[in-house]
Amino acid sequence: STEWEVAVVVSQAQLLVRSGGGGHGGGGSTTGDDSVDGALKLLSAIPPSSPCFPEVMMVKADMYLTQRRDKQAFVQCYKDLVALQKPNKSRALVCLGDALLRIQAPN
Repeated sequence: STEWEVAVVVSQAQLLVRSGGGGHGGGGSTTGDDSVDGALKLLSAIPPSSPCFPEVMMVKADMYLTQRRDKQAFVQCYKDLVALQKPNKSRALVCLGDALLRIQAPN
């Protein structure tokens, strides 16, 4: 994936969450949870080899925290980022620390 393709996917995911997923065919209404699920699936399709992967994980983590209020999944995104980022592990660790402080769980 190119950086532009990733940027489009991130924008689509954020728009999907903001719009509540409306506008899909099929006659049924799409709930906010469905739109968050769809957004998370879009973001999960970005491979760790993508240069934009760290940013994608941060957007994904933010969705878990702000949309789902799931602190464990929020922190897990950052733990996964630390595990997968070999060359920039120190930056990923700083991001993990910031995430833990954001939810006030400094352990």
